[in-house]
Order: sequence, then structure tokens, then C-alpha cells
Amino acid sequence: MRYELNRLMLMASYAHSTIQDYHNDNVELITTALDALPAITGADALADALRLDDAVTEYYALGAEYRHGPWRASMELAYLDSQANLFLPYIGGYAGLSRRFDDVTLFGIVSHAKTTRDPATVNAPLVPPLLSEYVQRTLNAVQSDQKTVSLGARWDLRTHLALKLQWDRTWVEENKAYLWGRDSEQTPARALNTFTLSMDFVF
Repeated sequence: MRYELNRLMLMASYAHSTIQDYHNDNVELITTALDALPAITGADALADALRLDDAVTEYYALGAEYRHGPWRASMELAYLDSQANLFLPYIGGYAGLSRRFDDVTLFGIVSHAKTTRDPATVNAPLVPPLLSEYVQRTLNAVQSDQKTVSLGARWDLRTHLALKLQWDRTWVEENKAYLWGRDSEQTPARALNTFTLSMDFVF
């Protein structure tokens, strides 16, 4: 939904979805081992906690944009609601400011995204300790908390062709690097630099 009033534009969106046919080799190894244990151990409940099929998510977003001559300011706040243990709910938002100089636009953006619920805790004393540890590590691995500052420039080379250069400085909290590639759920707090050069075109 969008509403415009002079230089101001307000936006709102909602999406409802159901996850189907989720597949992850590592998760399936764990659930296969859990399914092989007797029901009295409570392993079936742990296996169900690692499944995403039929999980329902709801996404809400509110945004605004204000334009004044060559200046443009924008912001958005979003929330994703999920009851799945491997897809935790999260909240995120950004604010940006840009200034156009003829064919070149300079811009800056600040953003923050984090999961809003702690991971589930394994409570199955009859399940082998090593297997319980793997389950807990899998549940812990989906936490996210990061802040980013971005600076960039866009050059409109042609009507339907643009070149964009962007630098991102991201601060990721300890053990909350779900949005990044990693070898373990245990990750140190760190800052990362990302440089992007891209060309956008419409045909």
C-alpha cells in the first residue's frame, strides 16, 4: 500500500507465507539420528523442533520517503513473525539520505537487524549428550544481530544504465552471525568491510 502527498510518500506492506520443502543436509543428518531413537527418549520432539516444513511467517513493513529538490530521505521498519525454531522472528530497519549532482547521486545509509527471540533450549536428558549438543548448536546458529553503515555513489551512464559503488561497514555481535557464511555457530564479535561495484540496467 502506498500513499503520496506532495513530496512525502508513505508505504506499508504485509506478506503471509508458508515454508515448504525445506532441505538442509546437516539438519537432516541430525533428525535422521533422532528419528532412530525410541520415542520414550523425547527425541521425536527434538526432531520436530528442527523442521521448517509448514512453518508460517508473517512480514510487516512501514516506510516513508521525503523528496526536496536533489535531496531524498527514506526510512523503513520491518518485522518478521515466525514460530519456527530455525527461523527466528526478527526486526530490522534502515534510514538513508541521498543527494543528486547531475548524473551522480551520493548516498548514506544506516541499518540494524536482529532476531527478537532467544533460541530454544534442549531439554531431553534421555537423548545421548553428543546428539543433544548438536541439536543445541543448530538451534543457536540462527541468531542474528548486526549494524551497518553504508556510503556510496551512483552514476547514471545512460537512461537505463547505472554504475554503483558502495562501501559497507558492518558490526556483528558475538555468536549472532546468521546472515554470514561461517563454520560454526560460535563466532566472535567483529567488524567487516564490504565493497560492492555493480552495474544496473533495464532492457
